[in-house]
Amino acid sequence: MPARKKIAPFRALFILWSAQSILTLGVLLASPSDVERRFFAFYSLPRWGEILFFAFLSALLVAFSLSEEKSARLFEIWTRHRWKVFWLSAGFLLFAGSQATFVLLHALAQNPDSVRFSNYAHHLRPILYSFSLFGIEVILGLFYFNREQLIRVLQKHRAEFQTLFLILTLLGIVAFALSAIQKQILKSQSIYLAGPPAPLLEWQILLAWLIALGALILARRKGNAERSDLLIAFGIWLIASLLWISQPVHPGFSATAPIAPNYEIYPFSDAQLYAQNAQALLIGKGMAGGGEEFPARPLYVLFLAAAHALGKQDYTRVIALQSLLLALFPVALYFLGKEISGRPLGIALAALAILRDITANQVAPFTVGITYSKLFLSELPVALLLAFFTFLSIRWLQTKSDSWWIPLLAGETLGLSTLIRTQSIGALLPLGVILLLSLKRQNRKICFRGFALLILGISLTLAPWLWRNWQRTGGIVIDNPLSQMNVLAARYTGLPGASVIPHLPGENDSAYSKRMLQIALDSLRQHPRQILGTVAAHFYQNEQDNLLVFPLRNALPSWQDIFIPSTEFWKNWNVPNAPAKTFLLLAYSLFFSAGLTAAWKKLRWAGLLPLGINITYNAWTALFFASGSRFVFPVDWVFVLYEMLGALAITRFFLAAIGISTSQNAPSLQKPSRKMQMLYGSLALLLFASGAALPMSEHILPDRYPPQTDAQRWETFSEKLRAASSPYTPQEIFDIAQKQHLQLLVGRAVYPRYFKAGEGFPLTAKPGYAISPEPRLVFFLLGDHPGRVILPLTETPTFFPHASDVFLLAQDGNLNQVWFTLVSSPKKNVLYETFPKRSP
Repeated sequence: MPARKKIAPFRALFILWSAQSILTLGVLLASPSDVERRFFAFYSLPRWGEILFFAFLSALLVAFSLSEEKSARLFEIWTRHRWKVFWLSAGFLLFAGSQATFVLLHALAQNPDSVRFSNYAHHLRPILYSFSLFGIEVILGLFYFNREQLIRVLQKHRAEFQTLFLILTLLGIVAFALSAIQKQILKSQSIYLAGPPAPLLEWQILLAWLIALGALILARRKGNAERSDLLIAFGIWLIASLLWISQPVHPGFSATAPIAPNYEIYPFSDAQLYAQNAQALLIGKGMAGGGEEFPARPLYVLFLAAAHALGKQDYTRVIALQSLLLALFPVALYFLGKEISGRPLGIALAALAILRDITANQVAPFTVGITYSKLFLSELPVALLLAFFTFLSIRWLQTKSDSWWIPLLAGETLGLSTLIRTQSIGALLPLGVILLLSLKRQNRKICFRGFALLILGISLTLAPWLWRNWQRTGGIVIDNPLSQMNVLAARYTGLPGASVIPHLPGENDSAYSKRMLQIALDSLRQHPRQILGTVAAHFYQNEQDNLLVFPLRNALPSWQDIFIPSTEFWKNWNVPNAPAKTFLLLAYSLFFSAGLTAAWKKLRWAGLLPLGINITYNAWTALFFASGSRFVFPVDWVFVLYEMLGALAITRFFLAAIGISTSQNAPSLQKPSRKMQMLYGSLALLLFASGAALPMSEHILPDRYPPQTDAQRWETFSEKLRAASSPYTPQEIFDIAQKQHLQLLVGRAVYPRYFKAGEGFPLTAKPGYAISPEPRLVFFLLGDHPGRVILPLTETPTFFPHASDVFLLAQDGNLNQVWFTLVSSPKKNVLYETFPKRSP
């Protein structure tokens, strides 16, 4: 039996708990129920349950505090090693569960229609406060009875605490300076700062933490076999694929709800632009057949073309194929997390990525600035490639092996990411800086050779596309000048919105890009303070939005919103003077700083590479006066990584303080096995083929609408017209065409939408799609004369399938002056007449 001296503090703890329990019982007895709710005497039935529970608890605690024998037996259980995790978990759950319940009730009470939740919060307040104190005291009691271990742990981690304090101080200084700049800019000019994208939910973070905690406790101390990691990775990919594909597509802004004439889900805005270029590839017109000589996101366009070819133009099938590929994103995060801090972190990151995508799909109907696996948008593919590049780079920085596959594969990955979003190439800067900072004399040759291989990998993937553009312009162009350099020049010169600076006569795209850059630089020289201040404001917004991927909300419309949001609560990021916001920002900053500290301790400079990539990417975005929303999505996983790593580091500290050691896998410093070398080599060949396929894709498929003479086109049109039920003969239409100067155009019509009078999409100003008093059919024509077509039809067309062949008779070839439209398919042909022309 333990000595009386050791048991005395334990009995004192029971005396304290007895007093708290009796005090809570007194508060409950002093709080009678409303007259309408009374069950017996002065109290309702629930209140009687609470009174009896605390009466029993008080008696039990008093009995333990008075009985030395019972206290001694419980003390033995308390101090047993295998029970320590139980007591720590119980204390945490009592405290966190009580506080979470109170916060949730308070959040639900913000809704005027949910007054009952305010009553619940008032009714349960003494009980929740009592349980919170119990939880804190259990944890403090564990620390007290393991104080020698706690002191050893504090001494062991003294350097980490110093690093944590330094990081918090630096973050505070930088955040204060950037916040001051942002406020000053907002006072002097009007700029739009977008909020965070759809964040994670509280229960998702808690679930991922619990999964990681279980992995921490159960993990073996032996090194992890490559085969086991591959099996885990396959399991993650399979779970992500099944969950994502099983979710129905919830239509929203970028994937509109089914409407006439076909009642199918179609992409819209940027998603439709990428899809149109992909459709142009399928008809053998190259990417320029979609209306752009240099399409944005060319690699993603190529993938969409392949997916549409396999998915037979069905949106849900194409999305299912895309989901199979993008489900590799959680896999990439698993490998990255494992490389930094072991399997628990990797599994937690994978779980969060899977769950967040499901949430984004659920909120799609009422929000705009989101991106996820069910949309034709480029941010998630970029996030996948950048996460994989970060993993490969850290592994290479750690091993410093003479394996040439890893840096080559990392370079190719970054090159492919650049072919989707140009700012991805900025990741090369932090990698080069970290390589120089971590360089040692004995491995200089290996490092320089590896970096040269990385540059070679980038060059191999970019060269085919650059060569294609060189042949067309005589200059180096990697992205659409209108989507990059025009935006930069227009915004730096203060032009409004989506202003387009026109090309000069005879100016090619390469010269146009150089001129736009020069205009931007001239504006920067003239107004450096204003432009740099605006860039700093957007950069600070990007970093703050990254931090708020962990949620920020203080109201709940209903309890279901805990699991499935019904409002854009993340849009309240700029609520002024909100104590809850300040507390959460400080808590998330602590987790983030603790994660940086843990990464620095484990990997030194290599552990800061994800942060460097995040900073360069967000800084590039800020240069274009853009921030928040889906602009930050490709790198906001970096903050999730550090915040979750920080939460696990704090968890490890608490466990170590009570004598519970946790296995933490060391980075894989050994040379990759022969099988892994072969896998890296196969991936390198695959990625090189992906880059080389870009220019090749424009020549592989036959031209569906080859050049024809006017006579040949009229012959084909006449044949189709005879098969259609039309009041016009081919000769009558030919006579009208001659008289009105109508030109016959041929192509493919994609994404037809019919709007009745007064209908349209409310969040756009695009002609044809915006709300208009005129009824019209809108589609995009692919072919030699690409463009948007708006037909003023007064009735819903009975036949106008997506991706059908169309013949347009347009005045002088102008798509805004279409008189006749013949829709053709192997089984049916229909003619629509749209004259006399009305203004859409």
